[in-house]
Amino acid sequence: MKNVPTTILSLEELANSYCLMMANAYRLIEDGEKLSAAGRALGAIGCFQAATAELVRGHLIGQAVLFEDSDVDAWRVFWETVGDRRKLIDVLENEIHPEIYRGEDARRRYDVGFSLLKLDFVNNTFNAAKGQYRPPGDDLSGLPSMEVAAKSYYEYVIGVYHAFNFYGLPNPATQAQTFWGLRTGARNAPLVR
Repeated sequence: MKNVPTTILSLEELANSYCLMMANAYRLIEDGEKLSAAGRALGAIGCFQAATAELVRGHLIGQAVLFEDSDVDAWRVFWETVGDRRKLIDVLENEIHPEIYRGEDARRRYDVGFSLLKLDFVNNTFNAAKGQYRPPGDDLSGLPSMEVAAKSYYEYVIGVYHAFNFYGLPNPATQAQTFWGLRTGARNAPLVR
């Protein structure tokens, strides 16, 4: 097992980190749009995939606001998850999707994007059954072309992005105030009951 940091992030750093994740996701989506327009569908999907990971990390940062500084286990799980692609996809599917894709129409609209999440469009992957390395995006889950996959992934990631940033990109000062309010509300909730 790798050494997992147990760093406890301050509220200000959580707010700053959240903003960095959202800004980087936006940049990656824009880069993907440019690559797609230039006929570089695989590179575009790689950007969209990286943007999706940044959005999930932002979600995890938002959850970490509620951690007690003394909760070493919560921080350990946080650090293990933010660095593990498979765990990020699990968070996406189990925590984020149920919140933003509640209706059947919304789920149906993004079905193709969902099918692409577990595929790796960035790295070469090893297929143990065939005993060979395969190029990124080798398996398109039945889609006819990389261009169709890029369009579907774009529609998916832009939907996730807008679920997090419906008022535009956040700034650290405002995000710190929001996080402070969330933390204070959560810590004072037992007093209200």
